[in-house]
Amino acid sequence: MVLMDKGIPFDVTLFDLAKSIDRVYHRRLIVKLHSAEINNQVVGWIQAFLTEMIQQIRIFTSHGMLIYSNSLLVKSGVVQVSFLGPTLFNTFINDACSMVHNYLTLYADDSKPIGGIRNQLDADVFQHDINELNNWSNAWLLSFDTFKSHVLHFGENNLDFGYTLNDLLLQAVHKDRDLGILVDEKLKFDSHAATAASSVNHTIGKMMRTISSCSPGVMTTLYKALV
Repeated sequence: MVLMDKGIPFDVTLFDLAKSIDRVYHRRLIVKLHSAEINNQVVGWIQAFLTEMIQQIRIFTSHGMLIYSNSLLVKSGVVQVSFLGPTLFNTFINDACSMVHNYLTLYADDSKPIGGIRNQLDADVFQHDINELNNWSNAWLLSFDTFKSHVLHFGENNLDFGYTLNDLLLQAVHKDRDLGILVDEKLKFDSHAATAASSVNHTIGKMMRTISSCSPGVMTTLYKALV
């Protein structure tokens, strides 16, 4: 990272968009597709795909009878188990990058503003970025989960400024999980390695306690499948 190479302390806010995949409202998505200057015919296809979608629950009773719930018109959400769904979601949130002065990384429902913080002015700009992102999310009927959002302070001379979201102070943590990787404030992966090793040992312990056969072939197959 450039900031680290230059020896500049920096802060990272790990935001969590609450139920974001399900809160992509179709009408607003179409507006963003047009704003992205996507071909009108393609937008028409996508609109036809999303229009009049319904959801319904079906269950089998204890007597084997199939029962359906009332159908409900789906006005929001993109299909996750498809190639189109993630692309539509990325298009929906991509303009968030224009809201901030600092860096902003986006991946699915995780967003991370990253800012070099050398003084109070830098901290104020970073807080302004947080406010702008929050305003953006509210305008598009998304919302950041304040209690799942955290701040990490990096750099030996970091001044550890505090930041707020929805008038609540964001929790500063020494380590947090980002895209499945446990990262600490020193950008070392000791905690991640220790957590992974503990999980492996726990799985192996369950295998040894529950599998009666200790055949090398059986254990090798289980190890490859479970560990």
